[in-house]
Amino acid sequence: TQEKREFLKTVFPVLEDRHIGNSRDETFEQMIYRETNGRGVDIVLNSLAEDKLVASDRCLAKGGRLIEIGKYDLANNNELSLLLFQKEASFQGVMLDQLSQDIPGRKLELMSMFTKFLKSG
Repeated sequence: TQEKREFLKTVFPVLEDRHIGNSRDETFEQMIYRETNGRGVDIVLNSLAEDKLVASDRCLAKGGRLIEIGKYDLANNNELSLLLFQKEASFQGVMLDQLSQDIPGRKLELMSMFTKFLKSG
């Protein structure tokens, strides 16, 4: 929505509209390829499920890293295509709620880390 776009641009002022995709369908995949001249991205922080998870996988550049923070596909034991590894990419499943519960102060540390990564591009 426009409201979500404005929020993202407030939090990350260097972000341009053309760099914000639609997560309700797989059209973000074409945007990623257009904006990276077909290269893809080095890191995907994904919470999308099913076909959108597969599209997120396809957005990775060679040697990229897919970090899955969504629960749906993990909880339902959905399959992930091994084509991911043809790109020499890696996959990591992260249960954010468990991370933040296991170690005091971890939630704040994680938010700080994500913010730093996003600001650095």
